[in-house]
Amino acid sequence: QECLVAPQGELEQSLHQIWLSLLPCEQLGVTCNFFARGGHSLLATQVVTQIRQQLNREIAVKHLFEYPTIRGLSALLKEPLNDKGYSAIEPVVDAH
Repeated sequence: QECLVAPQGELEQSLHQIWLSLLPCEQLGVTCNFFARGGHSLLATQVVTQIRQQLNREIAVKHLFEYPTIRGLSALLKEPLNDKGYSAIEPVVDAH
């Protein structure tokens, strides 16, 4: 399958593990579409939570809809803040 492209780099590896832990599939490549592989909005919320907890990065659920592959999401997380308001590389600060 053209979908089975192996993750490259630490960030793609981490996202790959998060997706494998949540999606109902055994094999998953970095170019696979999250939603085509069994993902849905509830799982998307869990992905965002896992990214926050494991990678200390903040993204919105809408970003997973805009970047539904590991490769795309990885590229987003590597971006600095921009005028679209992505806060992907700001650490999460606990307000408590």
